[in-house]
Amino acid sequence: MRGRIEQGLANFFAFENVDFDQDIHFSDVVALLDGIRGVSHVHLHTPADDVILNCGEIPTLGQVQLRLRRAT
Repeated sequence: MRGRIEQGLANFFAFENVDFDQDIHFSDVVALLDGIRGVSHVHLHTPADDVILNCGEIPTLGQVQLRLRRAT
């Protein structure tokens, strides 16, 4: 599942899929993660809200830290 999550995020932030000045909405990232097969719950620590970009900025993925738990 870790690989599917990392690939989904990489695709979301791929240069050809984003635009300059494109804000990243918290809900879009949660929906992306929640839509990945095997994911049943998402708690996103960062970003904690929408990311509003300045003129000329382009969104990038940056560092990803995942903590996966098996369903009980």
